Amino acid sequence: MLGVVNVLSLQTRERFDVADAKIDRVESRLEKKIDDVEQRLTSKLDDTNARVRTIEENMAEMKDLLVRALGKR
Repeated sequence: MLGVVNVLSLQTRERFDVADAKIDRVESRLEKKIDDVEQRLTSKLDDTNARVRTIEENMAEMKDLLVRALGKR
């Protein structure tokens, strides 16, 4: 009887090891995908910030031109 319990225990341990390995692979793939998404979001955010700065600079130039044009009147 003790031999059967030991065999079942070993089989259970092996199954857990296989399940752990699968979970580790899934976790690794998920972490890679999350990292890729974070990199893309960071890139998009940087692009958006650069565009906003450009718009702000253009608005400041237009404001200056309007102030000068109206000041000459």
